[in-house]
Amino acid sequence: MKFSIVIPCYNDFGFLEETINSCLNQTYKNFEIILVDDGSITDIAPYIEKFKNQIKLIKKQNGGQGSARNLGIRNSSGQWIVPLDSDDTIPENFLEIALKNISNENDIIVSSQIHINANGDLTGGSFTSMIACVPGYMNASIISTNIVGSNTSVFSRKIFDSINGYEEQDRKIFEDWDLWIKAFFVGANFKGDINLKYFYRLHDKNEWAGNQDSSDILARVNYHKKFIIEKYGIL
Repeated sequence: MKFSIVIPCYNDFGFLEETINSCLNQTYKNFEIILVDDGSITDIAPYIEKFKNQIKLIKKQNGGQGSARNLGIRNSSGQWIVPLDSDDTIPENFLEIALKNISNENDIIVSSQIHINANGDLTGGSFTSMIACVPGYMNASIISTNIVGSNTSVFSRKIFDSINGYEEQDRKIFEDWDLWIKAFFVGANFKGDINLKYFYRLHDKNEWAGNQDSSDILARVNYHKKFIIEKYGIL
């Protein structure tokens, strides 16, 4: 079983080396790393020179997270996809644990967030989806609340292709949340594992760092819900 770790990036590469190293340090070795430079103004070359023989770099015009993720995945060769942001990391047993959860019945393996700061130190915060705690918990509430929570949940290439990937046209929505909704509507099976964890970095350029209740975040959530109503006709 092969995993494709797809990392979109745009301009800010301060944590990129740490992110890539966390992938290279995996105990399970059948994987590829695809880095998608989404039209950065900053030259990415100096930041990845040491990794040039260990990753696949794709450069594109700026189109947003959804289009960058889609391009990386469509140029991947793994049966299972790990979407990873360029400031986050995964522990060395991430793929090993994900592999234990893969079966013909499962389409998406939901992980849990462990929060770290800019220095990589644990903050004491975390988020664990109820999907990881209660078998069969995935339900229609995903339409109004992102009960998956984790954008670094692992999914099959098959389910990705069946729903035509991430939304690209509207950059204001939460592209991972919309992906989970689309997967839910086609009957995808979500399985959680509380042992499958990744490190979600909170820092001054992360819009969620202490800002969950900010007017900008709340406005974006409301915009996303309006998008769902228009796209699916329900909420």
